[in-house]
Amino acid sequence: MKESNKTTSQLTIAVLGGTGHVGAPYITEFLDEVVHTRVLARTPERVARSFLRAEVLVGSMMHETDVTRVLEGTHAVFLIMPIGGNNDAEIELRAARATITNARAIQLPHLSYA
Repeated sequence: MKESNKTTSQLTIAVLGGTGHVGAPYITEFLDEVVHTRVLARTPERVARSFLRAEVLVGSMMHETDVTRVLEGTHAVFLIMPIGGNNDAEIELRAARATITNARAIQLPHLSYA
């Protein structure tokens, strides 16, 4: 992994699939570390109320244009896959492919996939 001279306050991380109970602690930690945190959410009003300092964009990780929009200008993406209640691995694969394809297209240097 390439070292960066940027401080955490200069970094922007995108969070996809992280607005539920699994991802929320990560968003909180990123914000506590003063990392500019951009979150993609289907229900942006609820997410914005929960994470006052986060930049919240409306959209779905299942739509490639929404993923592209949230990733633009970021330094990294934290991807959490939501198959749990749906019990459908195809949902996870589609969302992961969209994120990975877009991350490659914009040459995003860091992707964390949980």
